[in-house]
Amino acid sequence: MCESEIYQTFYPKVVGFLKKKTVNEADAYDLAQDVFMKVFARYDSVERVDNLHAWIFRITNNTLIDHYRKKKDVASSSLDLGEKESTIDLEFRNCLEQEVKCCFEYFLTKLSPEKRQILKAIEIDNRSQKDLAEEMGIHYVNLKSKVQRARKEVRDMFMEVCHIEFDSSGKIVSCESRKSYDSKCTSC
Repeated sequence: MCESEIYQTFYPKVVGFLKKKTVNEADAYDLAQDVFMKVFARYDSVERVDNLHAWIFRITNNTLIDHYRKKKDVASSSLDLGEKESTIDLEFRNCLEQEVKCCFEYFLTKLSPEKRQILKAIEIDNRSQKDLAEEMGIHYVNLKSKVQRARKEVRDMFMEVCHIEFDSSGKIVSCESRKSYDSKCTSC
């Protein structure tokens, strides 16, 4: 991908992300310029990057953290940077998770009614597995197995449609559509 293609593809996404994370719009545009200065300064390493989307958003996230760190130093505010970094990481992940949420709901419709009911209760309604097992009149261990099988089915559907990368704790760090797949799910 050439520099102009990278800029045209990712600039609107980076600006949109930064607008949500900064107090004013001018900061978002300034930070976006900083991000792309860093991206293009390291342009020679782009070919070695496995996932360009994740790499650019990692640079974006780090630039945003640096921005708040500088604000903290200048203003001597009482902002706990550790909390801010965690909040930014959480918001970044939530943004990615929202991108795949519509796919998840679409894939749920492809499961058997029992698996759909179980995953909807656990993943969307945030029900505890123990409570659901009691309600369904099955052993907790059996429900855990059903949940794992249903999650694997959905994960396999995701992997067929999207290239998703996870961190060591299983959280989504990037999601890109596989161009060769035609699906009603087109959020990533």
